[in-house]
Amino acid sequence: RIDGEIDRGTSGRVSRDAMESDCRVLQFERDIPDLLTHFNITGLIARIDAYVGRPTESWLLMANRMLPKEGNLGSGGGLHRDSPFSRQVKCIWYLSDVEEENGPFQYIPGTHRKLVQQRHKYPIGTYRFPEVFDPPAVITAPAGTLLVCDTHCIHGGKPIIGGVRYAVTLYTFPKADGIRRLFESSGLDPAAAISSHIA
Repeated sequence: RIDGEIDRGTSGRVSRDAMESDCRVLQFERDIPDLLTHFNITGLIARIDAYVGRPTESWLLMANRMLPKEGNLGSGGGLHRDSPFSRQVKCIWYLSDVEEENGPFQYIPGTHRKLVQQRHKYPIGTYRFPEVFDPPAVITAPAGTLLVCDTHCIHGGKPIIGGVRYAVTLYTFPKADGIRRLFESSGLDPAAAISSHIA
């Protein structure tokens, strides 16, 4: 289903990086509604809200296919923070077995904390980190594994060098216009998004 949606590319919900290595389908729950029950979206959102201390106002599922293309930066375009100033949580399900060569999720441990030493190495207001001072932790795991991450930390997919990596990610937003803003930042027409919703 992910391949079909990406390859057709007619829904207005598919974004691609410049190399067509990182291809994404936004609001994938519209393609496979059963995922909402299978992934227990309602329960996960309740736990996320408890962790970040604020209610989720909108959310979506993003399906992702990573292909090995020379010079790719990995899922998310290299190491970055999603939100430099506040906590945000993502849930990522590997849909394929992910080893070192398949573009696994990686992160810099401890960088979700606002510690003085982190501020000097990794300034809090910075989004992108082409160079890091600590080795990233790399998460390899079999298909079906769920990763939960505070994406205030520095993270991203390791550049993929072999195979294909499939994943689905739950994005939650503290504002009702979060879906629209993600469409816009992905270079997509926000008119292709359906109304904001809560599980």
